[in-house]
Amino acid sequence: MTDGAAAAVCCSCCCCCVVIPLTLGLLIYFSLHPTRSVMNIENIYIPALDIASNDSKTINTTTVSFRLISYNFSPRELYLDAVNITYYYGNNDSVIGFQSIPAFDIGEKGGSIIRDEMIRTSGISWEEARMVVSNGSLAMFRVRLDTKFRASNSYFCEWLNHWSCFPPTKRIGVKLGAKLNVNDHGKTPKNVVKLSSKPANFIMQSSIAATVHVMDCVRTSLLAALVLFLPILL
Repeated sequence: MTDGAAAAVCCSCCCCCVVIPLTLGLLIYFSLHPTRSVMNIENIYIPALDIASNDSKTINTTTVSFRLISYNFSPRELYLDAVNITYYYGNNDSVIGFQSIPAFDIGEKGGSIIRDEMIRTSGISWEEARMVVSNGSLAMFRVRLDTKFRASNSYFCEWLNHWSCFPPTKRIGVKLGAKLNVNDHGKTPKNVVKLSSKPANFIMQSSIAATVHVMDCVRTSLLAALVLFLPILL
Protein backbone atom coordinates (compact mmCIF):
# COMPACT_ATOMS: atom_id res chain seq x y z
CA MET A 1 0.00 0.00 0.00
CA THR A 2 1.42 3.37 -0.98
CA ASP A 3 1.81 6.21 1.45
CA GLY A 4 -0.99 8.08 -0.30
CA ALA A 5 -3.40 5.15 -0.02
CA ALA A 6 -2.49 4.63 3.62
CA ALA A 7 -3.09 8.30 4.30
CA ALA A 8 -6.49 8.11 2.58
CA VAL A 9 -7.50 5.08 4.66
CA CYS A 10 -6.33 6.79 7.82
CA CYS A 11 -8.27 9.91 6.90
CA SER A 12 -11.42 7.85 6.24
CA CYS A 13 -11.09 6.12 9.59
CA CYS A 14 -10.66 9.44 11.36
CA CYS A 15 -13.74 10.83 9.61
CA CYS A 16 -15.75 7.78 10.65
CA CYS A 17 -14.56 8.17 14.23
CA VAL A 18 -15.80 11.76 14.22
CA VAL A 19 -18.97 11.51 12.12
CA ILE A 20 -20.42 8.39 13.73
CA PRO A 21 -20.22 9.60 17.37
CA LEU A 22 -21.46 13.02 16.29
CA THR A 23 -24.44 11.50 14.48
CA LEU A 24 -25.27 9.25 17.40
CA GLY A 25 -24.94 12.20 19.75
CA LEU A 26 -27.38 14.23 17.69
CA LEU A 27 -29.87 11.35 17.61
CA ILE A 28 -29.65 10.93 21.38
CA TYR A 29 -30.02 14.68 21.85
CA PHE A 30 -33.18 14.85 19.78
CA SER A 31 -34.51 11.79 21.59
CA LEU A 32 -33.93 13.42 24.96
CA HIS A 33 -34.98 16.90 23.90
CA PRO A 34 -38.22 17.84 25.68
CA THR A 35 -41.42 17.55 23.71
CA ARG A 36 -43.53 20.61 24.41
CA SER A 37 -47.19 21.45 24.11
CA VAL A 38 -48.87 24.53 25.54
CA MET A 39 -52.40 24.16 26.90
CA ASN A 40 -54.62 27.16 27.61
CA ILE A 41 -58.17 27.66 28.81
CA GLU A 42 -60.08 30.49 27.15
CA ASN A 43 -63.57 32.00 27.03
CA ILE A 44 -64.44 30.97 30.59
CA TYR A 45 -68.05 31.80 31.43
CA ILE A 46 -69.93 31.09 34.65
CA PRO A 47 -73.49 32.41 34.14
CA ALA A 48 -74.39 31.98 37.84
CA LEU A 49 -72.01 34.88 38.59
CA ASP A 50 -73.17 37.08 35.70
CA ILE A 51 -75.17 39.34 38.00
CA ALA A 52 -74.41 42.30 35.75
CA SER A 53 -76.79 40.78 33.17
CA ASN A 54 -79.82 41.14 35.52
CA ASP A 55 -81.19 38.03 33.82
CA SER A 56 -82.61 35.58 36.38
CA LYS A 57 -82.56 32.68 33.91
CA THR A 58 -78.86 33.26 33.23
CA ILE A 59 -77.99 33.61 36.92
CA ASN A 60 -79.79 30.37 37.74
CA THR A 61 -77.70 28.42 35.22
CA THR A 62 -75.08 26.49 37.19
CA THR A 63 -72.61 25.48 34.49
CA VAL A 64 -69.04 26.40 33.58
CA SER A 65 -68.28 26.91 29.89
CA PHE A 66 -64.74 27.11 28.55
CA ARG A 67 -62.51 26.44 25.57
CA LEU A 68 -59.45 24.19 25.85
CA ILE A 69 -56.72 24.89 23.28
CA SER A 70 -53.68 22.64 22.91
CA TYR A 71 -50.73 23.82 20.82
CA ASN A 72 -47.85 21.66 19.64
CA PHE A 73 -44.48 23.42 19.28
CA SER A 74 -42.56 20.17 18.77
CA PRO A 75 -41.51 18.60 15.44
CA ARG A 76 -43.17 15.41 16.71
CA GLU A 77 -46.83 14.49 16.66
CA LEU A 78 -48.36 14.15 20.14
CA TYR A 79 -50.93 11.56 21.22
CA LEU A 80 -52.95 12.53 24.30
CA ASP A 81 -55.01 10.10 26.36
CA ALA A 82 -58.36 11.23 27.77
CA VAL A 83 -57.99 14.69 29.33
CA ASN A 84 -59.68 14.93 32.74
CA ILE A 85 -60.64 18.43 33.84
CA THR A 86 -61.76 19.14 37.41
CA TYR A 87 -63.09 22.39 38.87
CA TYR A 88 -62.95 23.53 42.51
CA TYR A 89 -64.25 26.62 44.29
CA GLY A 90 -61.92 28.67 46.48
CA ASN A 91 -59.46 26.69 48.58
CA ASN A 92 -61.97 23.90 49.08
CA ASP A 93 -60.79 20.53 47.78
CA SER A 94 -64.35 19.39 47.11
CA VAL A 95 -65.01 18.87 43.41
CA ILE A 96 -67.75 21.09 41.95
CA GLY A 97 -67.46 19.89 38.35
CA PHE A 98 -65.71 17.24 36.26
CA GLN A 99 -65.36 16.57 32.54
CA SER A 100 -63.39 13.93 30.62
CA ILE A 101 -62.41 14.83 27.05
CA PRO A 102 -61.77 11.79 24.81
CA ALA A 103 -58.23 11.06 23.60
CA PHE A 104 -56.97 13.11 20.65
CA ASP A 105 -53.82 13.77 18.62
CA ILE A 106 -52.02 17.04 17.98
CA GLY A 107 -50.22 17.33 14.64
CA GLU A 108 -46.57 18.21 14.23
CA LYS A 109 -45.13 21.65 14.97
CA GLY A 110 -47.76 24.32 14.55
CA GLY A 111 -50.69 21.97 15.09
CA SER A 112 -53.46 22.78 17.55
CA ILE A 113 -56.70 21.34 18.87
CA ILE A 114 -59.66 23.42 20.06
CA ARG A 115 -62.38 21.93 22.29
CA ASP A 116 -65.41 23.88 23.53
CA GLU A 117 -66.73 22.27 26.71
CA MET A 118 -69.44 22.79 29.34
CA ILE A 119 -69.40 21.33 32.85
CA ARG A 120 -72.42 21.04 35.15
CA THR A 121 -71.59 21.95 38.74
CA SER A 122 -72.81 20.81 42.12
CA GLY A 123 -71.87 21.21 45.78
CA ILE A 124 -71.15 24.94 45.62
CA SER A 125 -72.89 27.81 47.45
CA TRP A 126 -73.66 30.14 44.56
CA GLU A 127 -75.21 32.69 46.91
CA GLU A 128 -71.88 33.01 48.69
CA ALA A 129 -70.02 33.35 45.40
CA ARG A 130 -72.48 35.99 44.17
CA MET A 131 -71.95 38.02 47.34
CA VAL A 132 -68.22 38.06 46.62
CA VAL A 133 -68.56 39.42 43.08
CA SER A 134 -71.40 41.81 44.00
CA ASN A 135 -68.95 43.59 46.33
CA GLY A 136 -66.59 44.21 43.43
CA SER A 137 -64.24 41.36 44.35
CA LEU A 138 -63.31 38.33 42.31
CA ALA A 139 -64.53 34.81 43.11
CA MET A 140 -61.64 32.36 43.00
CA PHE A 141 -61.98 28.97 41.32
CA ARG A 142 -59.33 26.39 40.53
CA VAL A 143 -59.04 24.09 37.54
CA ARG A 144 -56.94 20.95 37.27
CA LEU A 145 -56.06 19.01 34.12
CA ASP A 146 -54.76 15.42 34.21
CA THR A 147 -53.71 13.39 31.21
CA LYS A 148 -50.95 11.24 29.71
CA PHE A 149 -49.28 11.70 26.37
CA ARG A 150 -46.87 10.06 23.96
CA ALA A 151 -44.71 11.56 21.23
CA SER A 152 -44.15 10.03 17.81
CA ASN A 153 -40.67 9.10 16.61
CA SER A 154 -41.51 9.59 12.93
CA TYR A 155 -38.74 12.20 12.80
CA PHE A 156 -36.15 9.40 12.92
CA CYS A 157 -38.20 7.11 10.69
CA GLU A 158 -38.32 9.76 7.98
CA TRP A 159 -34.59 10.32 8.31
CA LEU A 160 -33.98 6.57 7.92
CA ASN A 161 -36.67 6.33 5.19
CA HIS A 162 -38.60 3.76 7.20
CA TRP A 163 -41.89 5.01 8.63
CA SER A 164 -42.48 2.15 11.08
CA CYS A 165 -39.00 1.75 12.56
CA PHE A 166 -39.71 3.55 15.85
CA PRO A 167 -42.84 3.20 17.99
CA PRO A 168 -44.13 6.22 19.97
CA THR A 169 -42.46 7.05 23.28
CA LYS A 170 -43.72 5.74 26.61
CA ARG A 171 -46.79 7.42 28.11
CA ILE A 172 -45.86 10.35 30.32
CA GLY A 173 -48.20 11.72 33.01
CA VAL A 174 -49.10 15.40 32.99
CA LYS A 175 -50.79 17.47 35.70
CA LEU A 176 -51.65 21.08 34.92
CA GLY A 177 -53.79 23.68 36.61
CA ALA A 178 -54.56 27.34 37.27
CA LYS A 179 -56.46 29.73 39.50
CA LEU A 180 -59.47 31.39 37.89
CA ASN A 181 -60.56 34.77 39.25
CA VAL A 182 -64.11 35.44 38.06
CA ASN A 183 -65.86 38.84 38.05
CA ASP A 184 -69.54 39.90 38.16
CA HIS A 185 -69.86 39.18 34.44
CA GLY A 186 -69.04 35.52 35.06
CA LYS A 187 -65.73 35.87 33.24
CA THR A 188 -62.03 36.10 34.03
CA PRO A 189 -60.34 39.52 33.58
CA LYS A 190 -57.98 37.92 31.07
CA ASN A 191 -59.63 35.85 28.38
CA VAL A 192 -56.67 33.44 28.13
CA VAL A 193 -55.60 31.46 31.20
CA LYS A 194 -52.38 29.47 30.88
CA LEU A 195 -52.31 26.16 32.67
CA SER A 196 -49.21 25.76 34.80
CA SER A 197 -47.37 23.09 36.77
CA LYS A 198 -46.35 25.52 39.53
CA PRO A 199 -47.55 24.33 42.97
CA ALA A 200 -49.30 27.65 43.59
CA ASN A 201 -51.42 27.01 40.52
CA PHE A 202 -52.13 23.39 41.38
CA ILE A 203 -49.30 21.08 40.37
CA MET A 204 -48.58 22.46 36.86
CA GLN A 205 -46.53 24.50 34.22
CA SER A 206 -47.42 26.50 31.10
CA SER A 207 -46.30 23.68 28.88
CA ILE A 208 -46.26 19.95 28.77
CA ALA A 209 -42.59 19.04 28.87
CA ALA A 210 -41.18 15.57 29.14
CA THR A 211 -38.01 13.61 28.56
CA VAL A 212 -38.21 10.60 26.32
CA HIS A 213 -37.69 7.32 28.16
CA VAL A 214 -34.05 6.15 28.32
CA MET A 215 -34.90 2.88 26.55
CA ASP A 216 -36.16 4.86 23.56
CA CYS A 217 -32.76 6.54 23.37
CA VAL A 218 -30.94 3.22 23.66
CA ARG A 219 -33.06 1.77 20.86
CA THR A 220 -32.43 4.87 18.76
CA SER A 221 -28.67 4.66 19.29
CA LEU A 222 -28.45 0.92 18.54
CA LEU A 223 -30.46 1.20 15.33
CA ALA A 224 -28.52 4.25 14.23
CA ALA A 225 -25.22 2.46 14.92
CA LEU A 226 -26.41 -0.54 12.91
CA VAL A 227 -27.40 1.63 9.96
CA LEU A 228 -24.10 3.51 10.04
CA PHE A 229 -21.75 0.57 10.60
CA LEU A 230 -23.43 -1.97 8.29
CA PRO A 231 -22.11 -0.44 5.04
CA ILE A 232 -18.60 -0.37 6.53
CA LEU A 233 -18.76 -4.00 7.61
CA LEU A 234 -20.02 -5.10 4.22
